[in-house]
Amino acid sequence: MATFHSFCYQILNEHNENPKDIIDDHHRGILIAEALAYVRKKGCRVSLKPKQILNCIIAAKQQILDPDEFEKVNTADTHKKTISDIYRTYQNMLSIQNLYDYEDLIFHVVRQFETDPKFCKKYQKQFQHVFVDEFQDLNQAQYRIIRALAPGKNTVKDLCVIGDPDQAIYGFRGSDVKYFNRFISDYPDTGVINLVRNYRSTKTILNASFQVIKNHRQPTSDDRTYSQINGTKTISIMELATDKAEAQTIAGIIEQQIGGTGFHSVDTGKVIDANNAMSRSFSDFAVLYRTNEQHRVMEQVFERAGIPFQIASRETALNQKGLPEIISLLKAIEGLGGYLDYENINRLVMVGIGKKTLDTFKDWCYRNRLTFSHGLLKAARFPIPGLKPSRQQILNDFSRQLSQYKENMSCLSVADKLLYLEKNTKLLGMLNSDASIKEAFARLVEISVDFGIDLTDFFSSIALHTDTDAYAQQAEKVSLMTMHAAKGLEFPVVFITGCEDDLIPFKRGNSGQADIEEERRLFYVAMTRARDRLYLTRAKKRRIYGKLEDRVFSPFVADIENRLKKDDTPRLKKRRRRDPDRFNLNCFNTGCELCVASCVLGVVGFGLLVSGCVLRVTGCELRIAGCELRVASCVLRVAGCGLREEGVARVGILYI
Repeated sequence: MATFHSFCYQILNEHNENPKDIIDDHHRGILIAEALAYVRKKGCRVSLKPKQILNCIIAAKQQILDPDEFEKVNTADTHKKTISDIYRTYQNMLSIQNLYDYEDLIFHVVRQFETDPKFCKKYQKQFQHVFVDEFQDLNQAQYRIIRALAPGKNTVKDLCVIGDPDQAIYGFRGSDVKYFNRFISDYPDTGVINLVRNYRSTKTILNASFQVIKNHRQPTSDDRTYSQINGTKTISIMELATDKAEAQTIAGIIEQQIGGTGFHSVDTGKVIDANNAMSRSFSDFAVLYRTNEQHRVMEQVFERAGIPFQIASRETALNQKGLPEIISLLKAIEGLGGYLDYENINRLVMVGIGKKTLDTFKDWCYRNRLTFSHGLLKAARFPIPGLKPSRQQILNDFSRQLSQYKENMSCLSVADKLLYLEKNTKLLGMLNSDASIKEAFARLVEISVDFGIDLTDFFSSIALHTDTDAYAQQAEKVSLMTMHAAKGLEFPVVFITGCEDDLIPFKRGNSGQADIEEERRLFYVAMTRARDRLYLTRAKKRRIYGKLEDRVFSPFVADIENRLKKDDTPRLKKRRRRDPDRFNLNCFNTGCELCVASCVLGVVGFGLLVSGCVLRVTGCELRIAGCELRVASCVLRVAGCGLREEGVARVGILYI
């Protein structure tokens, strides 16, 4: 069982004596920028941004077009001609450094399947039964792998695919629901089974989510799902003043439903009645959002409220300060990785290699088609043009340092190698200064245990790690994650935050464009993650790129019938008018203690009635002006305080 990308990486490694490393999106973006710079040095004028160029290259690879083929199919487009030059340079950089990017994995396997019949036949025999989940999210290249493994005639009995066209949410990665229809034509003897019963969500949640997509369904979606699970008759709608108020309200609801986060939850009114709290745990709750930026306010509020949470995000799990550096160092020790890995290492081991030295060395390696590790070996024997002997000596010292690390860790498992580097680099100081880094590193070590001594598989797993992979199912914490990351998961209680136009549907970049139908399906997916309760929240004002903006409700929410929605926005209750000459301070139980510490207790123009209690006022200033203080069968203890009495009538026993 594997994802398409990990499956293809396994196949490629079976035929490579020296397995290639996989770069992540961050590394890929830097390489694209470098390729662009090289093309510009040749005198080519490029007005496109690196992100636009990268998207074109990704699309080309998903269509299995190499740089020359991409140029041929775009001969009339001068921009595409320039992109093909950058694409060619980028691929050359990957090749020199012995690297793959994400799309290369499938690209190379498809090419091999379609050009080498013997190679393809081998894997047809090896995989005689093929099952494909989430079929609606396939792109062209992935579908071509299915066609290669199960070409059609006499193979349909060995091929099973399952998917829901209403949950197609990866169009931005090239996926296309058309492969549902194409599958039927490519495999005409296919038997189709419609699975229409939902065993997860209540009737209300399914009815509400269906109304979002019912007039916008894919042609292949004829039947609707149903549920026999009864539950709350409405979903909750909440409109809050700001994004912070939104987060505070969600935190309050969670605290109410679990019965409080501390001993004083009832005393402070955060929980009205602990006996009526639902039997929920923190892991029963998920907070979903459209963009990663939205979790920051939620994170701050939950920390202050004492609510444990996990952020299901690759960025949070693997990109904490120190983690990319230690992974890069481990790659360098093993003779893997690219030039960016060596730049990262500078932060962990003080090698003294400046940017100018590294750039000169890197250019020399590119010209001689050397990986960084091979370049270091050559640098020990040959002078590098443009590099002073003292600078080159630093490179040689660094090479010896890597060799020493490798010798010291030669018999260790992946987990033990990480722990060794923790203690022998600057990472230990980083861990001790930041609890979140410490937790992320512990999680990395935990992941590495499964790989034993297999560094190649460990590195590929880290490179292919997704947001969903960062979700720890056993953690007793509230889950914060994007709507995309929630795909395939389920929770008893789900909050979908930021239900506002421009966020849901999300409009990308300055163009303000959105794939409305895909955004609608994404909202449907998010809603159907909930089993029992679903809350849709929005802020009337939200800070976007530092600017506070007015917000309006998402149009998708308006598609849900009013009978299925309930306005549960918290509102301040009107206070009853009190007698201005009398104020009763009642404790929860007769005979309890009312403690007031380090504050100013001001009672002005009221009657303060304390009955059967101990009123302790410590380190405070107690001001009683023009009041009637009635203390019946009580002890009023005022320690270390200033007591001011102006026009006060006292009745009862008073100890000071």
